[in-house]
Amino acid sequence: MNRSLTRMIFAAVLAAITPAAVSAALSDYGVNAFDISVGARPLGMGGAFTAVVQDGNAVFYNPAAQAGLGEISFSFRDAKNLSILQVYPTDIGTIGFGLVSRSFKDLSTPGGLVSNSNSYGTITYAKEFPGYSIGAGLKLLLNEELQTPVSVQNGSGWDLDLSVLAFPNSWLSLGAVLQNALPKGAMGGGSIVWNSGDSEGIPLVVRGGTSARVFGDSSYLGYSYPGSLLLAADLEGSISSGTRPLILHAGAEWSPNESLFLRTGIDQRLSVKTVETGLTLGAGFIFNGWRLDAAMNPSITTGGSLVFSASYVPEESAGKRKKR
Repeated sequence: MNRSLTRMIFAAVLAAITPAAVSAALSDYGVNAFDISVGARPLGMGGAFTAVVQDGNAVFYNPAAQAGLGEISFSFRDAKNLSILQVYPTDIGTIGFGLVSRSFKDLSTPGGLVSNSNSYGTITYAKEFPGYSIGAGLKLLLNEELQTPVSVQNGSGWDLDLSVLAFPNSWLSLGAVLQNALPKGAMGGGSIVWNSGDSEGIPLVVRGGTSARVFGDSSYLGYSYPGSLLLAADLEGSISSGTRPLILHAGAEWSPNESLFLRTGIDQRLSVKTVETGLTLGAGFIFNGWRLDAAMNPSITTGGSLVFSASYVPEESAGKRKKR
């Protein structure tokens, strides 16, 4: 009897502590609830998008960069890994909406193989001033499902992004983002609350980046031959995790004309406490306000490495983009 009771107690304790232990490890491995690996254009450029303007994907990468833009976009890798966004300018600022769904299976962790799926929505706002813009994003975790060898956990939560974008001249942009800026439990946010009653903080991620148009319209060199070249680079780290290394994202986009875009980049991501580096490729085509993009990014944790996007940009917003 005593031995049976001891086993029952041990099993109950193990079931109680395993979800928290595994979910904490997921953060260390670069898998976070508010993953922003979306959009074929940014993924084709190695995820270096913190300081890139003229694109609705700013809803996820840097809300401040959406200021003054209008766009509707849909991206997908498969039926379980997709995103949709809309950006709309108003008299009081630019409002954006985004929805992400993602899923992956059999991630190796110290506690065994883990599967995870979630969906989250975000509402963003940006306001432009002379020489800079500011932005914020309210993110709501609609459902986080974590499957471990011993249990299935479901959780929810919310957090906040704060960002800024500076454009000191027509060819250079500088951006910075505090992702998941709320401390754990602040105003009821900043954490994931599991159905077991446990909770875990959402790691604060800091991203800083720059983008420069080397040649093309409004470029550093001031001429458009041979075409247009945009370079971008981001550094990403976590203040709340002193053991997490800095992550580099770097990319380039070359356009021989106003319709065709070719992209490449270097994308770094955390995997089992190591940094994996992958080469990315992408292409895009613009026709009558529509932009079709495709990217190959082998560093993506969830879904396949091929990503496709379709975006529509209203004529008035497209005119603003050409001025940047």
